[in-house]
Amino acid sequence: MSENQFSKIEVTTENVWFLERTFSVFDILEIFPEDSFGMPNEKDNDDSVKYLTIHTDLDFSFQTDIPKNKMALRSKSKSEAGPNRWIAESNLQAGDSICFEKIGSHEFRLFKKTKG
Repeated sequence: MSENQFSKIEVTTENVWFLERTFSVFDILEIFPEDSFGMPNEKDNDDSVKYLTIHTDLDFSFQTDIPKNKMALRSKSKSEAGPNRWIAESNLQAGDSICFEKIGSHEFRLFKKTKG
């Protein structure tokens, strides 16, 4: 891959509440490889599901898949390194952007771009 791909999710007053509960990536699915979509129950994933490695701007990384029934990053507790912890610690506000940079086939950089 010669050039990194970027996708972003705009944070609005309407979606910030939902993002705090489910980190939906429905609007940017095209950036993720097809083999990163897993079963609704993670224990049912087979060897064909490849996990994504997400490096955050908050100095932690996590691995996740995308359950096919939710089209969201698989949730973990807010204290565990994962998408919910990133959302909780990012202090998202309307006008911010959640940005994904594809840096490898299954590797991404996740960061917040603040409005203004």
